[in-house]
Amino acid sequence: MQEITNSFYNKISVRGEVNHRDLVDLVEVYLPTETDFVASNAVYRWSTEHITWGGQVYERQLIERSNVSRYYGESLNEVTFTLSNVRRALGSLFYTTALEGYILLLRIVSRELDDGASFVVPFVGSCQKAVSAGKIQGSLRARQFLGEVNTQLPPRTAGPRCPVKFKGEECLGGEALGSKSVAYQLATSCTQDYDFCHSLGNQKKFQGIRFVSANGTFKFKTNRGGAGGALLSLLGLGRKKITKQWTTQEGGIWGKPIPLVLGRAQMEGIPMAHADTGTFIAWVVAWCEGPVNGIINVRATTPGFDYSQDIVNYIGDYGGIGQQTPGAPGAYFAGTPIDYNSRLAFSTGVSHSDSPDTGDPAPEISGVVLGARVRTPSLDGNYNSEGFSDNPVDSAIKLITDPKLLAHPTALIDFFEAYLTWLECNEPLVDESKSEQVLFESGSGAGTDWKIYRSSSVFDVHWMRYLLGLTSDHPSTREISYGTYSTGAVPTATATEAILRKRYTCNLAVAATEKAVDFLTKSIFPTARLYLATGADGKLKLRREKPSASTLLRDAVTVGESSLPVEDVFAWKRYFEPLVLIGNGLATSEVRRVTGWRHSLAGNSVPCAASNTGATTCTASGATMSGATDTTPAKVTFTIGGTAEEGATVSATIEGVTVSYTLTADDTLATAAGMLAAHINANPTLKRLCKAIWAGYPDLSLVKWEQARNVAIAGSTAVAQLSTDPDATGNPNGTLCAYAQSFDTITEDGQSFAFQVQNQGQAEAASLDALCIVGLTAEALPVATTVTDGSQVYETFAEPEYQFYFALGTGNVPIVYARTASGGLLTSELSYTSNSTFRIVRVSSTVLKWYVDGVEVASLTTTVPASLRLAMVGGSRFAPSYLQPRCLNARFFDAAGSSQTTIKVVSRLGWLDLETPVAYDHAAGTEECLYIAMLFTDKAQDVNLRANIIKDSVEFPASGRQSSVNQVKITYTEPLLDFTQVPTLANDYDHQLQVRSINPIEVVATGIDSYSQGQRLANNLLAKYRLCDVFIEWSSGAQALPLEEGDVVAVSVDLVSGYDGMSENAGASSDVRRLHNYPVRLEEVSIEKSPFKTNLVGRKYLTSAYSDDVETKTVPMIGGGGIA
Repeated sequence: MQEITNSFYNKISVRGEVNHRDLVDLVEVYLPTETDFVASNAVYRWSTEHITWGGQVYERQLIERSNVSRYYGESLNEVTFTLSNVRRALGSLFYTTALEGYILLLRIVSRELDDGASFVVPFVGSCQKAVSAGKIQGSLRARQFLGEVNTQLPPRTAGPRCPVKFKGEECLGGEALGSKSVAYQLATSCTQDYDFCHSLGNQKKFQGIRFVSANGTFKFKTNRGGAGGALLSLLGLGRKKITKQWTTQEGGIWGKPIPLVLGRAQMEGIPMAHADTGTFIAWVVAWCEGPVNGIINVRATTPGFDYSQDIVNYIGDYGGIGQQTPGAPGAYFAGTPIDYNSRLAFSTGVSHSDSPDTGDPAPEISGVVLGARVRTPSLDGNYNSEGFSDNPVDSAIKLITDPKLLAHPTALIDFFEAYLTWLECNEPLVDESKSEQVLFESGSGAGTDWKIYRSSSVFDVHWMRYLLGLTSDHPSTREISYGTYSTGAVPTATATEAILRKRYTCNLAVAATEKAVDFLTKSIFPTARLYLATGADGKLKLRREKPSASTLLRDAVTVGESSLPVEDVFAWKRYFEPLVLIGNGLATSEVRRVTGWRHSLAGNSVPCAASNTGATTCTASGATMSGATDTTPAKVTFTIGGTAEEGATVSATIEGVTVSYTLTADDTLATAAGMLAAHINANPTLKRLCKAIWAGYPDLSLVKWEQARNVAIAGSTAVAQLSTDPDATGNPNGTLCAYAQSFDTITEDGQSFAFQVQNQGQAEAASLDALCIVGLTAEALPVATTVTDGSQVYETFAEPEYQFYFALGTGNVPIVYARTASGGLLTSELSYTSNSTFRIVRVSSTVLKWYVDGVEVASLTTTVPASLRLAMVGGSRFAPSYLQPRCLNARFFDAAGSSQTTIKVVSRLGWLDLETPVAYDHAAGTEECLYIAMLFTDKAQDVNLRANIIKDSVEFPASGRQSSVNQVKITYTEPLLDFTQVPTLANDYDHQLQVRSINPIEVVATGIDSYSQGQRLANNLLAKYRLCDVFIEWSSGAQALPLEEGDVVAVSVDLVSGYDGMSENAGASSDVRRLHNYPVRLEEVSIEKSPFKTNLVGRKYLTSAYSDDVETKTVPMIGGGGIA
């Protein structure tokens, strides 16, 4: 759901009567370059009436609009606005600006809440070219971001002309204009050919293709003077007589798209040049758009060419720089500037024929490319670096934001939401499907004559070493373990090897012309079930179709109790007063509002033990977890020590479940700790009850507090007071918070600091200048220390870094102040946008650094501060309640101690406190407690929940939406079979027998490179189309305005008129008379106007439809000569 203010929530809430006439549409139009969608920044503001809201005037220009529809999936919505043209202003407006590319935001507000903060935003998108402007009215259409972009992939087609803009970023190549030649600086235009570029001294930045090789079949005619007398030819002419030749359009590079590679892909080289030297052929082949992260395993794949050598790889930086391997550029093309191929990844080398005097074709060259450099997050969630990634989120961001691709502004990407999805994709899972096992016939040459690479999703020591910076080689470059078998002793069975695997990876190459948006939604998104949503701030949110937060009851609950003992309280800490569906799927299910959460003291009795074999030790801090309070979870610490020894094992036992890790020769003590932590988090039983936190991979905790506990308003002199009067003693709030009450203290996850939020006090009527959001106290902010592990030295923090993430709607607060209670002013004026991340780190005993969105903005040398205060300062344009969101978010990165050899395991056990007691008994261990965004009912539940389904609007099952799919076929790329595309199936055999038909759906997901991931997705899709193939449509009022596509809600409605008996859930009985607390996932949300009505379409929701279970596969046995 969109986050809205308490005031607006109460205005539209089902707890009160909704006055739809109080709501009004506001349309705001912004310049195409605008990224801060505050009403005052809009160049045009329109409404259905002349209205002043939030201090801004809206002209009476809007007559009507079409429904605003948001879809869960690939569909992109579009809205048409009808505007008044009585004053003939539209024609002039459309003529002078056309508005094409301008950004349009639709805001729904309450007339009674003229505060600039109380609203919901159902649509943000780009204006299309004006449809019409008649005498009375005109039409303007807007489409969701990216829906208006027609960019084609790949972005570049090979040809002799340079495709870049003269003196643009690509042409300058990262250099200042003043550093270029005088001729370049004086030139006003460019002919885009090489000679002119050379005359300007800019030839290394030329992105046209000069050298073209004609492909063909080559045969030796005669031996002319031995090997030393070979005639060199860039066109492949020489001692071989061409018996057949194609045009360059058929065989050369001109006219071909230059592929784009994301992640890892095996590619066929595109011929650029050949040379016959007598006994071997020298060649140059292009791979893809550069720069890339690397090129490996370059080889000739044509039979008859037994090996290749002298290979030099160019990764495609500006000017052809960036050789991956040392050597002279194009050794057999001396005197030619073959390396001047800016932005083109290519290789040179020679291939030897085993029979040089017989007819041999020119060799085909293949190689494995580690694709484009993409934005990647650091472990604290900031996207401030570039490198290789196989995470689907990073590939999607590359495609969306690259100026040559979809070119969406990075300022309009919700990177925090993207990071959450990134973490989910990298989550470790246990894989026992044998999907990483393959056997080769003895003597096949596997591993020597040819190489086989493992899938990129393997989560092992090599991934850990890469995370810790112990190696620059990504695990995608790793070969498999070459198991063998003998022809006379073929094994009848293969043992299962349990491994860890990242949940989702994406490895793709696009070489054929395709619309960029289609490639995004049809190739990248399916690898991880991603989808896009647009937030109220206009930022694109990359989300994943995933189960809603849920947990099981750990103890029975009886009628009248108002607290739920749950296995996992962590999932609920990120929601503000969420709704919980207790006993999902049962006739006795009920919905209650959660007013608070607590950790459970029962965590203190969870038994724990450590064990080890060999020279590597593993010890536990106690025989049970300890330290639990209402605000702190119970925890235990495991420490890895001794010497990292190959073959040694370290084990942790928690609640009777033991997980172990066996060290390899590549392990350090730190990687062993990281792997043991990963095994704990991947274990299906343990991950329900606890979570392991390791310093090398900090844990992210999200916590939300309601407005009443986290907003303190200060008076008009707050800025001066903040700068001059910290008032560190006597009044803990200082003069800054003259109108605030005392602090509330919350200790997060057992850390030695308190995150303090202030109660809201009284605000001055119209003079809001500052908003004190949080006060942070700690005896010691985190201090960087050095830990030595064998030959490795790590810089770690004794406590987690403090990071705070504030969701403040769409408004910007232009200045941020922070100061220590001891009087040091940390920084004064820092601009930031909504959803910015603030990071405070003490890097030494006297130096405190301050970061905004990952960028260091200030450094303060001071004594150790006892506390830190943060204030956000507005201006006179803000009404007092402008910065009063319904809730604020804080995120904590827990580094789990001072050493990367330490694992902290915290208990998930806790309590959910309910607003009203339960009405039924509920059993332990079996009843699911499910988070839902909203409950819809046709009957009043109690005084707080009135009927909110419009009469006669329910259609169940919804017509025309069900399918009969009973087979899902996923085609994925299998690296164990030399990157062959392989299908895998999920079948509902019972339904196939019932309908006497196989009704398949096929998904080409070649970005997936493991059987495990492909089969998981196939199983999930089959569950979606079979188990969840039930739809319901209904309508509600303004209460549903904050809902977003993908939200899980519950519906209670009679299916039989006048039915008033015991409720039954659909599917639980053949006599279904009422849907009772029936959970559905919203696939379509459509908002009508006059009066405001929300039409909803939901698909049946089941948590079990997102199972990670995968069937084992047959281990392939490769015989004979293996793979060429």
